[in-house]
Amino acid sequence: MIQQLKTKHKYTYILSSSPEYEEKPNLIIKIDNNENLFITLIYNNQTTSLNNLTYDLNGNLQSGFAKYYEYNNFNQLKKTRNNNASGTLLEEYWYDQDGNRIKKYDYTKNETTYYVSKNLIQIAGRGEK
Repeated sequence: MIQQLKTKHKYTYILSSSPEYEEKPNLIIKIDNNENLFITLIYNNQTTSLNNLTYDLNGNLQSGFAKYYEYNNFNQLKKTRNNNASGTLLEEYWYDQDGNRIKKYDYTKNETTYYVSKNLIQIAGRGEK
């Protein structure tokens, strides 16, 4: 459902999956009189501003949610860092020759996850990379 509201902004739209705004995800898009765009996500009574998301030329999310994302030449997520390109390494990902994710290492948990098949994911012991 898309609803246009009359507010102090030039345009305000609410994209909602239900009229109960607090219970379902809602996206609020506002364009002020200076043509500035403000995007807010409301979910479970928590509000998150989406204005600080940046994307690379291939459309991959490069930064947002206090994280920085690196991709390989096939546009697959390769590394996740804290805050920016020089931030602490949080996660690293590996793929097979068919492009399937086969492994993830979580530096914060010191934990390796193996993606054996679509139906089987194995989390290895701590410290194994």
